Amino acid sequence: MGKPSNDATNAYIFFNCDEWKSFSSMNIRYNDTVYKGSRDSRRLLWQKIKDELAAGAIQINENDMTKVRAAILSGDPTEANSLITYGNIVKMTIL
Repeated sequence: MGKPSNDATNAYIFFNCDEWKSFSSMNIRYNDTVYKGSRDSRRLLWQKIKDELAAGAIQINENDMTKVRAAILSGDPTEANSLITYGNIVKMTIL
């Protein structure tokens, strides 16, 4: 893996959601933590994903864990969405 990205123009929110990742299932009042693109915030987002997985709130195939981790810590975190069931990461631009 390369050096973790310091993406200062984007922020990410993790949402619990339905299987289809419908916007109506993503509740900003429940999932209200915004993770900046910094290395430390990406680590916190990765910890959130691991906590949700341990709680049984989301599902990730064991074979995809390395890909999910790499996308969150050093790539585009939204690329992990296709590998996560009942969870979705949304990217927002910081002005």
